[in-house]
Amino acid sequence: DLSNELGIPPNAMWLLAVGMMRDGEKTISYIKLADASRQLRPDRDWRLVVVGDGPNRDVIRETLQAATMGRVIFAGERNDSDLAKFYAASDCMVWPAHGEAFGMAMLEAQATGLPVVAGETGGVPDIVRHGETGLLCPEGDAGALAAAVGELLATPDRRLAYSAKALARTAAEHDISSAAGRLDRVLHQAGKARAA
Repeated sequence: DLSNELGIPPNAMWLLAVGMMRDGEKTISYIKLADASRQLRPDRDWRLVVVGDGPNRDVIRETLQAATMGRVIFAGERNDSDLAKFYAASDCMVWPAHGEAFGMAMLEAQATGLPVVAGETGGVPDIVRHGETGLLCPEGDAGALAAAVGELLATPDRRLAYSAKALARTAAEHDISSAAGRLDRVLHQAGKARAA
């Protein structure tokens, strides 16, 4: 359904980027994404699908259009239900994560089994496990980001393995019951320390 809605050929590889289009770190991430896109092999049939909106929309659109030779599709802002469909339809999430503190979209992607290629910064390594649920690159290194994306585009077995690990890890570490258990342990320890 999304292929038809967005006009993407059914056999094209979907590279998904999810992020607000606002000043600062997000715009820098989009610029790095454009730099990486320029370096992807033109003989592979890929499309960059961008979900997000914001005040820097026009600049980001122009930058990505030029970098991808028209291989970018802008889906705009989407609700949670729609976003889950994008995660499910995609082959890989790509996000430079410039200055990213945590990266909720990367966590959501992995919860649906989508492998992630991202910049190694802030809390991103706590979400994306390099060589297990995706690939991490030095922050700001567009060449390394492009190489990692190219590697996943070329190795469907690796994407499937990362997908399975992403599902398992998010279920084990990031669902509500595991979070409640961790919070309970921290509060219990804090209570003991205060009583002492």
